[in-house]
Amino acid sequence: MPAELQATFAGFGLADWIFVGWSLVLSGVGLFTLTRGYALPGVDHPVRLRGLSATALSFLSLGLFFFAVYSSANLFTSLFIKSNGAGLGHQMLAQFLGQMVGVGTLLFLGNVTRGTVAWAPSAVLEGEPLPAVFSNLKSELRFTWSACTLRNWLGSFLSVVGLAVLATLTWKAFYWFCSLQGQVLPEEPQQLVETLAKWNGPAWQLWAIFLAIAIGAPVVEELAFRGTLYNSLKGWLPRGYAIVVTGLLFSIVHGSASAFLPLFAFGCFLCIVRDRFGLFTCMGVHAAFNAHNFFWLLLAPTASTRF
Repeated sequence: MPAELQATFAGFGLADWIFVGWSLVLSGVGLFTLTRGYALPGVDHPVRLRGLSATALSFLSLGLFFFAVYSSANLFTSLFIKSNGAGLGHQMLAQFLGQMVGVGTLLFLGNVTRGTVAWAPSAVLEGEPLPAVFSNLKSELRFTWSACTLRNWLGSFLSVVGLAVLATLTWKAFYWFCSLQGQVLPEEPQQLVETLAKWNGPAWQLWAIFLAIAIGAPVVEELAFRGTLYNSLKGWLPRGYAIVVTGLLFSIVHGSASAFLPLFAFGCFLCIVRDRFGLFTCMGVHAAFNAHNFFWLLLAPTASTRF
């Protein structure tokens, strides 16, 4: 066995091998699901934001959204420091509360400036009816929720798992090839990933972390990237370019060089999910993906940080 593979499997316990087996089965199902049409982009019929003022309004809403998230999170953090200290659990709870304030801000702005946030499906396959046109936010949200069926959610989740596995294997192959050439590439996981993998703190802090990364982050990131940014970019760029730019920015802001390619593939694919099945399905897929990774980091930290 090559030295790189020996180093990868060193220290594996039963839970780690269960994770490997589960991942192989799930990725196989995911790759099969990818062939069932969930990755087909369809023909898009977006409500385009045209003109400088419309685009400026969209980016202004996005800026206010992030300002609300980070300023609120900092405010809650300072309040927790004064009363309970500055542990990771308090920080993540403050982050989650800030995320919810940001969500409320963008919901308000999206209602006031219709079209800023794209909720409903806009792309159809051949033979499917054209997307509906909505007169108000309530009807758009209701339709978007109806499009978030178990079949659409599960098929999209399995597809994105399969795609993430392909991207991860591609990165690993490139990493090992560069290692053989004497080139050392970065492979450090995100700080929070390392913290969870070595967790020995109280259970309530885990729940606070779970709220922030498995509920707050998916809602915030889908509203920001697929709901607002991608929607605005489609008014100025061809759809394919808008998908690539959105995926690149999504990957960059996560700040993980070793996960850049999987995050890029993830970000691009969710643009197609948004167009085909709506923003609620995106949020559900993103939440399931983060929750899946969260639990395996706790149950099988050695294997889940190496694959």
